[in-house]
Amino acid sequence: GIAMGTTLATAHSIVPEVVHHNRDEAREQTRLQFLAETLYRFSSQVSLHPPCSLLLEINGSLQLFGHHADLSDQVHTLCKRLGHRVRLHTGKTPLAALLLARSQAQTIAAVSLHHAEWHLSRMTTKPANRKSNKTGNLSERLSNMGIHNLGPLLALPQTELAHRFGAELVDFLQRLTGKQPDPQESIQPAETFTSSLHLLNPINGKDALRFPMARLLGELQLWLISRQLGAEQINWQFHSGSGNSARMSRRKRRLTRASTSTAVRWPRSSSAAAARRAFPRPRWRVGRASGPRRSTESSGATPSPTSPPSASWSWP
Repeated sequence: GIAMGTTLATAHSIVPEVVHHNRDEAREQTRLQFLAETLYRFSSQVSLHPPCSLLLEINGSLQLFGHHADLSDQVHTLCKRLGHRVRLHTGKTPLAALLLARSQAQTIAAVSLHHAEWHLSRMTTKPANRKSNKTGNLSERLSNMGIHNLGPLLALPQTELAHRFGAELVDFLQRLTGKQPDPQESIQPAETFTSSLHLLNPINGKDALRFPMARLLGELQLWLISRQLGAEQINWQFHSGSGNSARMSRRKRRLTRASTSTAVRWPRSSSAAAARRAFPRPRWRVGRASGPRRSTESSGATPSPTSPPSASWSWP
């Protein structure tokens, strides 16, 4: 059958009616940014690692969410709800968490150089030559020496490694083991929410719009929760293949605030019913409105090279 790496010609020969779409890397990065902002509810320090990875510093969030395994379960459930399959792992350093998530190895020593090759090439090659064939020389040289995993590489004297392979490799290993700080650039969540959904097949009735609209409302819901905000008005835009467009706005009663919590009134729909099952009873009321509300808070801590565990989620 059709598998990863199958050419388009082979795919058409196997399934003549196959429908293919060109990869849009810009939309992938936009989606990665959206996922990062959604996971902002779990940590105030979320960093992007394109093309398919996110890194969360969770040491400051464990008091709020409990054990890191419970926090990982919540992240896994949230990403699955948004339609993504994830591979996640925790590590003592950011680089360790990324490598463990991508390789799914149990320890750093068991991580193969194949999975570390991308990081090695970026840290041991000048930016102007990153796209050249020289980026794989280090991994190849280490393989010729019989080193295929990070364990034997970490056991070698770092002075000799620096002399033979350069100081960049030693810097990589020190960041990996926490002997050298590895600061991350956290995202700044957007002040506005905009999301779109491209439908592969034409829609001939309003009933068919329920699923895509519910999906977009679910994304808005998660964005609001992560920012502790409420929505007073939602603006919809619909575009047809023929170029026609239509707009629709729905405005809700103005919300009031009690104490330091933020209430979100969800519309009465199937998505609201799902939210009522997921969220506990409201602690306070807004006028005569009914429906689920959720107040959240998050805390973060500045990462240090010795103490904080990091969590990385990688999309295959």
